[in-house]
Amino acid sequence: MPWGFAMTDRELLELAAKAAGVPPSRIGENSVIWVNDLWVRAWNPLIDGADTLELEITLNLTAIWEPMREGWSMGGLAFHEDRKRATTLAAAEIGKLP
Repeated sequence: MPWGFAMTDRELLELAAKAAGVPPSRIGENSVIWVNDLWVRAWNPLIDGADTLELEITLNLTAIWEPMREGWSMGGLAFHEDRKRATTLAAAEIGKLP
């Protein structure tokens, strides 16, 4: 997927999960999901700040607010999104790498 290609939230989460080593079965829209006959905490950095922070730490991303751009920058990429989405977008770009 080339840069700028519109992805669904699910595709975005799958690429971010790939980059962070999170099993796709843990991705969820709610706070808990049913996996292998157990209720487990769903992973979704788009809605959960703890998952966002975990993603930044795991991938060594530094989120920098740039007031002049009114957006976040990470690793040379600039995003006009909230921090959660910006972090997930940066992780998805890493997840696109072979």
